[in-house]
Amino acid sequence: MTAGGSPRCARPIARRTVGEYLTAALTAIALLTFGISPAYATTLGGLTTAGLGSADAVTRLLTGVQLEWDARPVGSDWMLSGLALTPDPGQSFAAGDTVRVALEADIDSDPVCEFVIPVSEEQAAAGAVRVDEGVVGDECPAFPLGEATTVAVAVTGTGVATTLTSRVGPVSGTLASYSGTVLDTGRTLQAGFDTEQVSGQSYVSELFVDVTSGATAGELIGQEVSVALYDTDADVAYQFTGTISDDSDAPVRVTTTRSATGASFPTILIDPRQGDDPAGWPREDTVARFSVMLSSPQHLGTPYDGAAPDQALSIVDGTIDADDPGTRVPSSALDPIGLDQRLVYAYPKDKTNDTNQLSFCHTFTLVNTSDEPVAWSLTFDTSLPPMWGLDPTKPGAFSSAWNFVTTSYDATTHLWTIAGVAGNNDVLAPGQSLGAVGYCVQNVPVPPVDPDSFDVQVEVEPGSTEWWVALRITVTSTSQWSVPWEATVDLADYVCPTNLAGRSVTFQRSVATPVAGSSTAYLIRGTTGDTRFVSASLPRDYVFVAYSPGGTKWQKSCG
Repeated sequence: MTAGGSPRCARPIARRTVGEYLTAALTAIALLTFGISPAYATTLGGLTTAGLGSADAVTRLLTGVQLEWDARPVGSDWMLSGLALTPDPGQSFAAGDTVRVALEADIDSDPVCEFVIPVSEEQAAAGAVRVDEGVVGDECPAFPLGEATTVAVAVTGTGVATTLTSRVGPVSGTLASYSGTVLDTGRTLQAGFDTEQVSGQSYVSELFVDVTSGATAGELIGQEVSVALYDTDADVAYQFTGTISDDSDAPVRVTTTRSATGASFPTILIDPRQGDDPAGWPREDTVARFSVMLSSPQHLGTPYDGAAPDQALSIVDGTIDADDPGTRVPSSALDPIGLDQRLVYAYPKDKTNDTNQLSFCHTFTLVNTSDEPVAWSLTFDTSLPPMWGLDPTKPGAFSSAWNFVTTSYDATTHLWTIAGVAGNNDVLAPGQSLGAVGYCVQNVPVPPVDPDSFDVQVEVEPGSTEWWVALRITVTSTSQWSVPWEATVDLADYVCPTNLAGRSVTFQRSVATPVAGSSTAYLIRGTTGDTRFVSASLPRDYVFVAYSPGGTKWQKSCG
């Protein structure tokens, strides 16, 4: 069962030393680069910087820092419990520097939280500084990250470049200052829950977070997820932390959900049950609400390839109401809709159809956990993967099926309902388990190509020469199910365009359709029965085109 959630809108910091002695003019340029104006005051969160005109200064370059946030659930929010700061690659803090951090929040009391961190020799050698929970407790004992707005960081050294003023007093020698927003306001999150009955007791078996905008499945992998479930007194009853994975067996994993309109978005699935003993699982009747926080490192300063995002946190809350569970839209055609809560339905979660075709086999089990007989039925949405709109009543839909009958199918909604065989397995006795139910489907419709469900990379094959040049294509996906792929590739992006003129190119294991108006661009897709589909367990990596430059220069530079 499911209850909806309401959305609310990243984590490490450090520096490389450059030993130039800068004139006042170069100092001004550097300060502008770092976001400090030497001509007028600039306000960053709780910090204010003011230039000192043409004063000479000795400065070091510090182009940016990375923040890593720690939080703990308290009451209705996630409270700041620690912060780590690391400089950009190749840069460092120096012993004797001072790092100042100011946080602002949209709250009535104490909206600004500030820390002053003198950099010790040990911290400089370690390449990072930390604000630990003890310091946070002294300076900002109840700072809600869910209400945080702006973070500002200033690093001061021995050079007299600017004066920085804050609530803790003025400081000379600001090397760099940065500011940014803490919460990722570009993401839209919706959350809910599922339950499972064991020995007549209902437990929260899964939390899910639909990220309907602002992130792809690939971008979510590796982010940390913190979960808190609260009891009816608003105290934390269960707490869990994990890292998002694309492993189907992981307790926190990401999959792809396709909506009724055909749009796809990533869904984070979280199993809050710890261990095998149900005594340690969250019971549905003892928890009233939950909160999920997604966090990743946050970068402030000059962007660079591979830098962390410039926003850090996303938080979504939800309620757990046994009397009004709501209905969750399943993520696949193998998950039933509106499952009778007296039943436990299960199938191998690591199932993937990682073949060159879309056909697959599916088996499941049912257990009646109640103390009364249950005439069972299950309803599925066949518009979802891996059925992709298959009509189960159409002749030839199944190559085999066993121990169930179809009771209804609506071609408009794609809802398919099955039940047990009358007089055989249609009624489950109390505690009875039903196994060996399933089917094998064939002639599955090929779904539309969804560019968000895969990633394509093209590169020149190592070893290419003036007599033979090949391009390799690599297609990966986070989808559990096989999906079709295609991509437009312009060969002129990888080799000299003039060298291609008049050359005969040969495509391999691919269907190449020329793009109108171009002599070098093609729409590439895999061939049926070979490379047409891709999934998380079935990446594609092969040479897809080759040609002979005829002994001439072929490199992209055309030199």
